[in-house]
Amino acid sequence: MYRTRVLTAVFAAATLVLTACAGDGASSTPADENPEPAEIRLWINGPDTPEPMRKWLKTTFEKENSGSTLIIEEQQWEGLVDRLTTSLGSESETQDVVEVGNTQAPTFTTVGAFSDLTDLMPNLGGDDLLEGFVEAGSADVDGFSGFWLPGQDWRDGAAFVWDAGGDFAVERDGKWVGALSSAESRKGLEQVSELFADASAAPRDGNEAEPEVPFCAKNVGVFALPGSDGEPAPVLLGGSNIAVSAKSPHQALAKQVVELMLSDDFQSQYAKNGLTPAKMSLAEQLGDDEFAAATIKAVSNAKLTPAAAGWASVEGARILEDLFVGIAKGGDVEKLAKQADDAITKQLDK
Repeated sequence: MYRTRVLTAVFAAATLVLTACAGDGASSTPADENPEPAEIRLWINGPDTPEPMRKWLKTTFEKENSGSTLIIEEQQWEGLVDRLTTSLGSESETQDVVEVGNTQAPTFTTVGAFSDLTDLMPNLGGDDLLEGFVEAGSADVDGFSGFWLPGQDWRDGAAFVWDAGGDFAVERDGKWVGALSSAESRKGLEQVSELFADASAAPRDGNEAEPEVPFCAKNVGVFALPGSDGEPAPVLLGGSNIAVSAKSPHQALAKQVVELMLSDDFQSQYAKNGLTPAKMSLAEQLGDDEFAAATIKAVSNAKLTPAAAGWASVEGARILEDLFVGIAKGGDVEKLAKQADDAITKQLDK
């Protein structure tokens, strides 16, 4: 019988999503004024945005803003929060437009590091911008035999915690605390433990850095992970936010860069390169293969990590990787969850 190993749909959701971030207290400059020519710096993280797209963005911006120059600088995700913390706080060092992971964004939005783009939303797509993704079919997979769930892959494991009604952290009396030792979260983690023990052939201490590896054997399929209610399970919406630095002296030009990055022309190029566009009307451009269909369906019920100001520190401390590796190796779920809660609360209390 044809055997198929299935990646959980959270992997499919780990694609680039560009949305506007609004920071409290930052002034908003109309993007349609006639600004003085300037050099605009844009930070893009990793290689996800192909060179032809970067050239299109630079050429189009400079054509529409005579005398201005767009400098695109690629950054690595590793250490990004520390670099942004340093640069965004300085008028002389700040970039004008930055890409930041959507799980990192609260660290900066809560302190007013980004300009308020609320007034710009109609130009960016308005109601067409994705909050989740449009449900557009599913992929039938015959011969299901297991999941590919590496030990460190808490982003995939999040679906089971959320589906059981749990969460990584909750806010109580104005303070964020770890919540993985709650009854609901432990129920989800117990399911993860069972998957590691009985259904996953992935390395117990591996990560999701190369999720395409099982595909190489041509014995892998993909579908939207079903939840306990029969609908797609809540999955982590991994992606990025594009923001304008509140300290950028070139607010109008910076906002024009954001407008171009949210334009149909630019977002369509993401879809053609296999990345999820930020607008619902462009979702169909992902294609109609099983991977695209599963991606669209899976993220129809997407969630984000807790919107706590210190959440980036939790990820930086690799608390969740340690938790899931411990579970993958057969550790006691209740004990490991309590240890993770203590570590999460400590990071969020800084």
